[in-house]
This record gives sequence, structure tokens and C-alpha cells, in this order.
Amino acid sequence: MNILLCGDVVGRSGRDAVRKHVPSLRRELALDLVVVNAENAAGGFGLTERICGELYDCGVDVLTTGNHVWDQRQIIPYIDRDPCLLRPANFPKGTPGAGWRVHSVGGQSALVINLMGRLFMDALDDPFARLDDILEEYRLGEGVAAILVDFHAEASSEKMALGHFADGRVSAVFGTHCHVPTADAQIQKQLAISLKLSQDYGAALPLLQGLLRQQPASAELNYLVGDTLLDQQRVEEALPLLKRAVSRDPKFLAAHKSLARADLAAGKAIELGEPAYLAKSAFQLAQAFSNFYHNYPVIHEEDRERKTFLLWMTHLFGCQLQKTLTVLGIPVPASM
Repeated sequence: MNILLCGDVVGRSGRDAVRKHVPSLRRELALDLVVVNAENAAGGFGLTERICGELYDCGVDVLTTGNHVWDQRQIIPYIDRDPCLLRPANFPKGTPGAGWRVHSVGGQSALVINLMGRLFMDALDDPFARLDDILEEYRLGEGVAAILVDFHAEASSEKMALGHFADGRVSAVFGTHCHVPTADAQIQKQLAISLKLSQDYGAALPLLQGLLRQQPASAELNYLVGDTLLDQQRVEEALPLLKRAVSRDPKFLAAHKSLARADLAAGKAIELGEPAYLAKSAFQLAQAFSNFYHNYPVIHEEDRERKTFLLWMTHLFGCQLQKTLTVLGIPVPASM
């Protein structure tokens, strides 16, 4: 599902930008859903029924709002009649309109939630508790293919907190109100790692690759992209990235990735009957362990917890090397 999230659209110039770009973006990116925060669309203060229709005609599917939602009084009787216009869900009970709705997207559905922060903002109900209540009813992947949260808030810290709070339970939390780009790569990395850990490799990979283009020298990002490619069994594409990561940081990274490569190599060698491929992998594994031990001499480590972890890593190396040598038919000595 391809989704475009825009905010905040301010005044006529903002509406003109939506009119100019959204129709072409829908075609070029094959967008399934377009969500726009339009609380400033009427000269910077609120929005009207006419402006809602104008934005829908441009290809916008859902309109979200915030603290300026009631600035144009005519919106009060209209909001209950428009199923695509939302106001913050943490307004008090009895407030006109709805704070979330499920929208059909082709054969799927997406839940759009509108919330408003409380730090340096109007006093409203707790947005964290409100989100919890809503997510008790809707589960990502169970009835809804995507869950989007427009968090209209002043403080970036509150936005980050809600992002962590919703991590793994929603598809995206996007911050509005401050009229600045939400372009924090740290958020993107956390999202990509969450997607990777949930085994959504197809969604995680482009995010990680975008970050790697910004920081090509990062050992961590080379590792994450390479490891994600390994998860997809794209070994040839992964190896250059992993080698680059190891060259940047020849410590734990080399150990982890060599283990992953050895597992893949063993499976491929057994399937294709290529002992030479497996023998090369065994050599690389032994070489990696030598580098690992050189950087982290287990016997002389004084910190008890650290030593326990290093011994666990050594055990993993031993088990993997034994497995590889057994497949090759090479006797494994009891000690070395």
C-alpha cells in the first residue's frame, strides 16, 4: 500500500500546491491513500466545507486537523456529515466529529487516527491513553492493513515519545503543527529496524538503503542493509556491504555476519552439492573467529557479564564451525 502524508497545508498557497502536485504524484507513485492535515487551509485558520471539497477533488482521501479545527464556525455542523474529515480523537466526549475512521483502499482498509499533543498546547485528554483505547479495537494486520497516526503537537519530544509508544503497533506516526519537515533520520532508522525485526524485509530495505545513501561510511548501516539482504537470501548483494562494514568495524560485526554467511553457505552447499563453496566458508569462519578473539581476548576479560557474553559468542562460533566441518566430512578434534 502506497501512502502519502502531507501537513500542514496553509492558506491558498498550500491549497495550490496540493492542486498542482497531488494528482501527478498519485499517478507517478501509484498512491493508494493520500492524507492531508488541513487545519490551516482557510487563510491559516481552520477549514470550510468548500475547501474540503476542493481538496477531495485534487485527489485527497482523508483530512486531519488540530487545534485550529474550530476556527471557522461553519465546520461545526458540517464535520459530522463528512466521513473523511477528522478532528483530534482526544477531544472530550461529546465533541462533534470523529477522531479516527477506517477507510477502504482497494480491497484493503486503512485506519487513520488524529491525535493532539498536550505539551505547550490546549488541555485535552491524554493522547497516549486514547491511542491505547483505539488500538485495543484495531490491530495492525488484523482487519486493517495500515494504521496511520497524525499527531498534531508542539514539542518534538512528545512526538518522539508517541512514536516509541506506538512502535510496532501502527504503520506510521507523522507529526504536524510546527510547519517544518519531519525529516529526522533517527526516526526512520528506528522504523526500519522495527520492520526488519518483524521480518517485513521488503519494507525495511528501502528505508535502510536511503539512510545508507546519506551515510555511506556508516558500519552500522552497511551491516543493517547487508543483513537485511541476507534475510532475503540475496547473498551476492549482501557480501560487499558486509565486507565494508567489517572493514569499518572489525569487531563484533564480523562475528555476527560471518555466522550468518556460514549458515547460508551451508544450506546452499548442501542443496547444490558444492563442497568447495562450503570449504571456503569454513575458512572465512575460522578467520573471522581469529579476528574476533584478537579484538576480544576472552580468557583475560575481567568484567564478568562481558566475559559471559564473549564465551557465548565463542560457543556459537564453535557450533557453527563444527556443523560446517561435519557437512564436509572432516573429523572435528575434541580440543585445539
